[in-house]
Amino acid sequence: MGYSSEELTSVPDGANLGLGCGNPQAIAALQPGEVVLDLGSGGGFYCFLASRQEGASGRVIGVDMTPEWSAAPIIFFGNLLPANTIMKIRFLGF
Repeated sequence: MGYSSEELTSVPDGANLGLGCGNPQAIAALQPGEVVLDLGSGGGFYCFLASRQEGASGRVIGVDMTPEWSAAPIIFFGNLLPANTIMKIRFLGF
């Protein structure tokens, strides 16, 4: 979906399930310091890529409504996220 081979290989195994609906980074023109909200974040693929673009002053928030995905990004990423970026994945029970 328009991702470079560098982007695809930089994401931990399991995070890229190929279930996305496009390449939001290609059209979003993200700038350091912004807040990114990823609804339906699943394995956290977009969150991981966006966290690199947001830098020390930015935030990336991933939200998924299914309990199966609520802990998945923590399992996939471990300590791989940039230390200066906050990422939150939470289960919203409806």
